[in-house]
This record gives sequence, C-alpha cells and structure tokens, in this order.
Amino acid sequence: MAMSPKKAKQSVTSSGERVAPKIEGILIRQQVTQQDHRGSLTEIYSPSWEYDDIPLVHIYTVTTRPVMVKGWAIHYRQIDRYFFYAGSLKLVLYDAGGVNSRRRSRWFTRKRQSSCASCT
Repeated sequence: MAMSPKKAKQSVTSSGERVAPKIEGILIRQQVTQQDHRGSLTEIYSPSWEYDDIPLVHIYTVTTRPVMVKGWAIHYRQIDRYFFYAGSLKLVLYDAGGVNSRRRSRWFTRKRQSSCASCT
C-alpha cells in the first residue's frame, strides 16, 4: 500500500512564535540592558510592570554546570519569577490541568542563550 505525504500542521508563526495554546498565567518580559563605557545595567524586577499583586518574597541565584540538567519538580500551586542572565537554557513547564480542570494538558518550552529575559 502506497503512503501519500501529509502536510504537517503549522506549529510556529513566521516570526517563530508558537501557535499552540499557551499555559494560562505565563507572562514573558524581554529585559532591556542599558550599556555604556562604564558597563551595563539590567532591571530585574519592578512592581510598576504590574505582573501581579503578589509580594516578591524570595530572590536567589542558581547555576548549572555545562552539560548538567536540573531535574523535575512538582508544585500543585506556586508562583515563580525567573530571570535568566547568562549562558543558555531550556525551560520546560507542564500544566497537567487536573481531573476537574477546564484546562487541557499543555507544555511550555522556552530556549534562551546569553540574553536577559524574565518569565513568571
């Protein structure tokens, strides 16, 4: 039996943005780095951005050695704010939706390399 080719569904726009539904509540803000002859400055967080009204309680930094992977964690209810400032990474978030949820299971993947971005 001969198989005929089947066109794949569009997965990204011409600018590279995913067309699949996003996980509810994920906000991305591309950070701006100001540079001059003295160095650089990048604003990490400001309440004026009005992401949410939840207080910022913890700030910490994490490093991962080359070719190492930081593993999975499960949070049933948690809000995190990430700021990526150096190196490269692949952030993968999964929303299982839950048995009684109106949301379907969804993945969110973000790849960054040596560029500042924050994600909450």
